[in-house]
Amino acid sequence: MQRMLAPKISNKHGMTLIEIMIVLAILGAVLAVGVTRIRKNDNNAKFIVRQFGVLGKELRNFAKMKNQTFRLVIEMNEGTAHSYWVESTTQKILLGAEDDRKKTRKSDEEPPSPFSVNKDILKKPAELSGDLIFASVETEGSPEPLTKGKAYIHFFPEGIVEKAVVQITDKKDLTWSLVFEPLIGKPELVSKAISLKDLEKQ
Repeated sequence: MQRMLAPKISNKHGMTLIEIMIVLAILGAVLAVGVTRIRKNDNNAKFIVRQFGVLGKELRNFAKMKNQTFRLVIEMNEGTAHSYWVESTTQKILLGAEDDRKKTRKSDEEPPSPFSVNKDILKKPAELSGDLIFASVETEGSPEPLTKGKAYIHFFPEGIVEKAVVQITDKKDLTWSLVFEPLIGKPELVSKAISLKDLEKQ
């Protein structure tokens, strides 16, 4: 006597409630990680903005008080954390003068800089934290925005600051612009990528 086999019943109802709950739980976890990472970078950016705010104000005051030219040095090298520090000089500095010295020398010679590291404000170079980098630095003294190497923002004894825009980004979801105004020193925060040309249009 042949045994009757029960026919296979195919599930045409799609996903079960348990499967849907599992998928939602996974999506929730992924979103939570993403939001946490964005918030962390956002907090890091705000902390750096506060640091630059204090630093810009102090550099302007020190330049006037000590009758020296200060400059904020921003270093953007691939493969290493982007960093910044302070240098100063007692010599009279004009914007573009260092570039002119470079043009008068041979290409393989490095012109001596009148600036030296100043530790009165920053004891050592500071690094950007987390996934943040300097996307670009644009100043009135440079022909185009710099995205690698060293960039400089000058603070003069007369209380004038070189107009500049510094962009900080995590290369994904976040970009801040720090705008250094000539008469203030303390940078203004803009929560998007802008350039000096954008500022001129406003």
